[in-house]
Amino acid sequence: MKTRLMAAALVGMLGSGAVMADGNLVIVLEHAAKVAEKLPDSTSQVTVIVSVVGAVVGLIALTVAWSQMKIASAKTKLDLYNKRFGVYVAALELYQCACTSSKGGIKDKFNKLTQACRESRFLFDEKDGVHETLSRIQKAGGVILTQHESKLDPLTKNDLVRALYEKSVEAFRVMEKDILALEDQLKDYLRFHNVRGWTFF
Repeated sequence: MKTRLMAAALVGMLGSGAVMADGNLVIVLEHAAKVAEKLPDSTSQVTVIVSVVGAVVGLIALTVAWSQMKIASAKTKLDLYNKRFGVYVAALELYQCACTSSKGGIKDKFNKLTQACRESRFLFDEKDGVHETLSRIQKAGGVILTQHESKLDPLTKNDLVRALYEKSVEAFRVMEKDILALEDQLKDYLRFHNVRGWTFF
């Protein structure tokens, strides 16, 4: 009788924990307990219970490990997604700044894109041409930045200011075209549904 009570208590404790992993495990444990009660020998009862408990504990451990693996995989993919999206944001912010008449903060936007352009070598497949497109946007941004700074310098001659302005207009056209090309190149990288945990398939 004492052996049966100990076995039942053990089944109850593990059954309550197993609910968190899979509700069906409790049914398995209850069935095992009923089977054990029908066995004439108390040693056989304990053997059955211990065997089932061992299997259940292993299944719970596997479920927890599987969940942790999927979470870790999803986090790694999310970190990579954020870095790639940051590259696009850097290019977009420079373009938006170049669109304004004041071009306030364009130097900071240009420096941010320069860093993103270098990082892009390690974040994207070379055959997709992302780095090359970013390099063209950076170059166009440099022309626009030079024109902006020359306009603020009172010592810059008018002829030079006019020449730089014409170059900046052409550079902006190139940048506008390359921003659209960049968005097309990044669409497969920046689809958010790609950020999911590890799977067998």
